Amino acid sequence: MTITKKIASAYRILRDAKAASDPQPQMQIFEALAKISNSVGDSSIGLDRSLELPSITNCIASGSWKKINDEHSLEVKSTLFSDFNLRAYIPSEYNQAIVFLPGSITGAIDVMCDPKSDFFLKSFCERESIALFVWDWPLQGERKKDALYKNTQSHSILEREYSRILTLYGTSLWHEYLAELRFCLEEINKLIDDNAELTVVGWSQGAWFSYFSPLLGTPIDKVIAAGSCATFSDLVDFGATHVHGFFYYPCNAINSFDLDDVINRTASMGTKTNILFGDNDRGCFPSSLQCIKTTLEKNNKLQNFHSRILPSAGHVFTTEMKMNILKLITEQDYN
Repeated sequence: MTITKKIASAYRILRDAKAASDPQPQMQIFEALAKISNSVGDSSIGLDRSLELPSITNCIASGSWKKINDEHSLEVKSTLFSDFNLRAYIPSEYNQAIVFLPGSITGAIDVMCDPKSDFFLKSFCERESIALFVWDWPLQGERKKDALYKNTQSHSILEREYSRILTLYGTSLWHEYLAELRFCLEEINKLIDDNAELTVVGWSQGAWFSYFSPLLGTPIDKVIAAGSCATFSDLVDFGATHVHGFFYYPCNAINSFDLDDVINRTASMGTKTNILFGDNDRGCFPSSLQCIKTTLEKNNKLQNFHSRILPSAGHVFTTEMKMNILKLITEQDYN
């Protein structure tokens, strides 16, 4: 290939990457998609069926929890993704445990080891005597380099390649991530004090999966979802399906359930859900938030829900957002 052709090829790649980050939707097509979606009927049954679909991910703990300095670690082997460590800080006495689910470009090291990171939570948990659990999602942090294609740095490329092959097995990245989350929550539940309340905190990608965590068999007292609030119907109506990765989309979800159904179900179980997002976050919609509130109000479950839209904030884990999350964890007033 000549230098001219290489330059032209690089230009096309950059041009397409820029277009993909902010595409202009063909609203006629999105409107047609909205019209042809079927009525979900009893959405609770659709949600149940989606959660019951068999996954191909199999996680197996390699040995038992080990303590190194002030941190516990459990090695886990995965058949579909790379192996990983489930990491924990456990104080001698505690009555609350946090599971933190990071975003796609963050990871366990940020939460546990890096005081300079906005996501660093260990010092807060030390101060408040709260147990803390975290691990890398399959396509982030230390696990990314050993995913489907070794040493690939782009999580979006890896998401695409996994999604391409998972359709051959009748599953999706969303479903396989849920399978790993289910396993980790079960292992955490075995370890924590029986009297400790369990809170799942998620940011961005992690926030999306935090909504489903109470439905996976482990008792969850509270969910704090930051930077993720979009119903499937709004994503279609606004022509904004590109704002979330492949992980966001379960097979046949538009005909099975939506985000308001999920939160209504967890509220019925007694779990309190808290949603935070910035008013300039293009992946979160006030209309989706209103849809959730309407469903909860109709079912007399609004008391188990709290939301806050932060002014002048985009899809960024700001200091203000972190402080709001810490207040929700410790149940402090917002005043």
